[in-house]
Amino acid sequence: MALKRLLEKPYDGPSCPLRSSFTTVEIGISRAVVTTQDVEYDSPVSMTIYHALDGKHWHETGKTNLHNLNPGKISVPISAMSKEMSQALMGECNEDEYMHVKTVVQTAVSKELEFLSFAKSCAFQQSSAILNVNVDHSGSIVSTSLSPSMGMGSFDDFIKPTSLEINYVFKHPEVGPMPDTATYINRLDKEREAKERGSTQDNRSFFAKYWMYIVPVVLFVLLSGSANADAPAGR
Repeated sequence: MALKRLLEKPYDGPSCPLRSSFTTVEIGISRAVVTTQDVEYDSPVSMTIYHALDGKHWHETGKTNLHNLNPGKISVPISAMSKEMSQALMGECNEDEYMHVKTVVQTAVSKELEFLSFAKSCAFQQSSAILNVNVDHSGSIVSTSLSPSMGMGSFDDFIKPTSLEINYVFKHPEVGPMPDTATYINRLDKEREAKERGSTQDNRSFFAKYWMYIVPVVLFVLLSGSANADAPAGR
């Protein structure tokens, strides 16, 4: 009852945007553990996990309600895998078939989204699976992808499962390197102010400054000298 009240307690703190790196939801034999790292949402989110061997007949694996993802853990009971489902999973593994996982997300505004993922059935025999959940800058889930947490070994290493274990890893977008535009803008402002005050120093050489005046004078002198030299010969 205390856990139920904890999960149903609304978040009455200040609204805060998505702030950090990832969130992990581990679903074990009879529990689901929500592990977070300094991540907060401003609205509650309900996540229901289903699994299916054929991609058509879905079985509920577990459900959790997240009002705010503060650092800590929350245990949520889930249903264990039935004997028939366990045997069917072994058969699917022998035939190299796929295991399907569906995540149904319902937000505070009653918007329901479904995300489908799948992986080899044998991946559920030796280790837990990792369901990567990608979110955008506002914290909204945009896609999911399923993969085993470790590489698969030989068939002798397989065990007969009695429950599903799914690790949810929330991946948030990371801001890449940004150009230092502030420094560049400040430099342009200083140059503009210096030009307005007339205090801009021109460090160019004398010829670089006045070549447009020097070249015509030199050409005029050369042409005048050539004309004076030809005058006596004409007489």
